[in-house]
Amino acid sequence: MEIKELDEKIDSLEDRIEIERKNMEHFIDEFIDATKNFSIDWIKKLINDGVKSEPDITIGMDRGKLKELKSKYQDLLAQIPEIVEKELNDDKTWKHRILLNNSNDEDISPYSVLIGEIKNNIDKHCRRILGKAGKLLLDYGYYKKHQYRSPWKKTFDGELKYVSEMNWSPQMNYFAKDYTETFSDFHKSLSELKSLKTKKAEMEAKKIWDAL
Repeated sequence: MEIKELDEKIDSLEDRIEIERKNMEHFIDEFIDATKNFSIDWIKKLINDGVKSEPDITIGMDRGKLKELKSKYQDLLAQIPEIVEKELNDDKTWKHRILLNNSNDEDISPYSVLIGEIKNNIDKHCRRILGKAGKLLLDYGYYKKHQYRSPWKKTFDGELKYVSEMNWSPQMNYFAKDYTETFSDFHKSLSELKSLKTKKAEMEAKKIWDAL
């Protein structure tokens, strides 16, 4: 294979990688939008369940304080879109962004490793988002008497995360599947591109050597 032919293959692969990148960014945007709706629905459920699960606290709480809790709960719901954006629109969560920056300098990790990291990071962020409901309930005295049954745990940075059973919405699963399928193609394309660039560099080195 001549260097010119390699260049054509490299150009074609780079075009394909750019299309795959754009598709993945689209799926991330859709996933984030779906997570906003999911988080709002879950936080409504978690707060309502928390208030009902310990009726003695709710009934015995000063009405002014109870109104304060409800006001903060409504404020939290309004802030969820921004919180979700901050948590999920993160380069470390979506590995294709890191690979695009590092692929020329580092070995590309196996697909199975990277996709496992992506799924774990997404789940971690979702649980931290739901942890905002836990902080609100704990601030007003809920779950403190029965901490061994609490669905909330502290993370290493002091934030709360939701640790009970949680299933993503069908929309979240749909766009996560689209992302991972495209990421599989992208991973293959990037690995092939790296191999072609290495081969081209070797051919250029030999050509220089032979010309001496």
